[in-house]
Amino acid sequence: MKAKSFTLVELLVVIMIIGVLASLVVLSMQSSVKKTKEARAKDSLKKTQTAIVQMQLVYPDMTVGEALGSSSGFADIPVNKIKGADGSLLLTSTPLDGLGNPVQMVWNATNYVISGKSAQDESKCWYVSDISSNISRTDPSLCSSIRLGM
Repeated sequence: MKAKSFTLVELLVVIMIIGVLASLVVLSMQSSVKKTKEARAKDSLKKTQTAIVQMQLVYPDMTVGEALGSSSGFADIPVNKIKGADGSLLLTSTPLDGLGNPVQMVWNATNYVISGKSAQDESKCWYVSDISSNISRTDPSLCSSIRLGM
């Protein structure tokens, strides 16, 4: 009696099917990772904005610029300068954007804008300001103008 075995073609078909299934899993995982980073970035912007609003409530006679120590500027979020009434830090770590970079903030005497890059589309950024509490997504030209000083 002759032993049954798989032919080379059958083995190649099985390997191809496994390869296709593996690539589908990898693609869906990448999408999930980007969505998670995007949600984390938006959360960072909202937490930062909330901390700045709390700081403004603690120091109502000071503008954002005065509270941060300079009348205007552009920098990573100055975590060590956003403090509550008891002097405790309102942000315990540097907020990160969708790409894992520090969230940026530009401010002048009265206004501020917080921005960070999008994980799903690196040419776009998320931003929030003292004028609009909604987190918005925008195109690269506005990202650049945010960074240049509103």
